[in-house]
Amino acid sequence: MDRRARSASATNSVDVLRSALKSQYHASLAMLRAAIKRCPDDLWIGSDSHANPIWRIVYHTLYYTHLYLQPNNWTFRPWAHHQQGIQRMNEPLKTGRPYTKTEMPAYWSICEAMIDDAVDALDLCDPQSGFSWYKVPKMELQIINVRHIQYHQAQLADRLRAATGAGVGSRGRAGARPRVLALGVSDHLCTAETAETVRPFTRPTEAHDGVNGSVRGIGQVFTQDLDDCVNCNYR
Repeated sequence: MDRRARSASATNSVDVLRSALKSQYHASLAMLRAAIKRCPDDLWIGSDSHANPIWRIVYHTLYYTHLYLQPNNWTFRPWAHHQQGIQRMNEPLKTGRPYTKTEMPAYWSICEAMIDDAVDALDLCDPQSGFSWYKVPKMELQIINVRHIQYHQAQLADRLRAATGAGVGSRGRAGARPRVLALGVSDHLCTAETAETVRPFTRPTEAHDGVNGSVRGIGQVFTQDLDDCVNCNYR
């Protein structure tokens, strides 16, 4: 294969990756939007025995989706209604007002609308993430970012199922018709036949190693660490 052919092949491979990333971002955010829509008002604000209420988990998820869709931290501009530090769920919520079920869909729409252009603007072959605290290539950071959305969507779906008995639809790709699983958990995370270990997000330098918690399979519950998300130090 000559140089021109190799270059064309590499370009085609990157284009395929971009298309897959866009599809998975859109599908993952669609599942998160469904969880927001189905969440009862009292469950939205109340945390009961959980470390973080649903509104904070939703904001945490959207904030980092927004952040890591940027080429680097220098180009990132937080949402207009951002409250300093409220995105860090490993820290106790001391101040700040809860975001409403009207505000979060608005922020969701901003994140959803930026996906295609943002992914197109990324150098997916860059060996650096663009964020000094993440020692992974750019492409791997994007995979981590999609997994992070799915991780918290599954967490929210579990809470909704426990509180209301209703699941949240699973989407395998953008535009796919949603399927309702027993816990509303994406089949990317676990299946009815097997109990797959899902590694939660820990320190950023270990982010590519995943999260320390487990999902024990459809119809069962999350471990306490994953459910409370006290270990999600994604930043």
